[in-house]
Amino acid sequence: MESDCRDGMRSANLETFLWTVRLGSLSAAAERLHLTQPAVTRRLQELERDLGVKLFRRSGRLVTPTNAAQALLPKAELVLREIAAMRATVQAVDEFRGRVRIGIAELIGLTWLDRLLTRIETTFPNLDVEIEVEVASGLVEGLKRRRLDVVFLPGKTTIDGVAQETIGSRSLRWIARPDLALPCGICSPDILREMPIILMPKGAEWYDLAMRWFAAAGVQPRRVRTCNSVSVQTSLVRKGLGFGAMPVDLIHDELSNGSLVALPGLPTLPRVIYSAAYIMSDASPVMPQIVAIAKAESQFVNNIDVEE
Repeated sequence: MESDCRDGMRSANLETFLWTVRLGSLSAAAERLHLTQPAVTRRLQELERDLGVKLFRRSGRLVTPTNAAQALLPKAELVLREIAAMRATVQAVDEFRGRVRIGIAELIGLTWLDRLLTRIETTFPNLDVEIEVEVASGLVEGLKRRRLDVVFLPGKTTIDGVAQETIGSRSLRWIARPDLALPCGICSPDILREMPIILMPKGAEWYDLAMRWFAAAGVQPRRVRTCNSVSVQTSLVRKGLGFGAMPVDLIHDELSNGSLVALPGLPTLPRVIYSAAYIMSDASPVMPQIVAIAKAESQFVNNIDVEE
């Protein structure tokens, strides 16, 4: 019986195979793995020899996985995930090195990001952290394209193979300057139909929730402006340019001194659920611990909203 070469299969070759399938080209895989393209080719050829099958069809710079490669993909992901888990069990946290790219919604950056970064730095002193701020759709795209390692976002992602965990929620209220808000009295979709509305852009969870609130009442707002910055949106509302749908804890000081008011909503706006997400097959051994830290530091857990 022919000897089985699988016993000597290298995890580095599996990792190279994985990224070549995901990115669709040898050059992209080489850039992702910090290798030369010939080194990527050698690893793939070695893996093909070990398995005795052809894994890719080449067309110029692009490569297409064969049926054998498609069958191998979930097994390779499982093996690499188990190797990462084994390393995590024997490696002390202060020995973790490298880079983690974290994507966040802007509201997190304006509230508890400082606490999250402090805890990560204390727990993993040799880990470099990069932060990217985006709306929910941008965070999902960054995770999907592996530009981000973990994201903290409103809503959830439907990407296959993603580990997700709820880290809290926020209630949105209609906010405005008193001279705009008080004449309206009770806030209903019909009352706001003709009012200037300032929202996050399409693709942001806040936008979708607000528009569903209008749609449930059969109302189409006629004066909607969008802005992809929470802080700028808050500034525009503060200056009286329109009504905004936002969490009240973001503008606690303004509500306390009366420069802004929160209107009671009929019906009330739904809560925004915030989640942590990372792709399991890519995950560093520290990723579940970073998510646990985020959940512990999140101000979105058991939050108390302004009473209706």
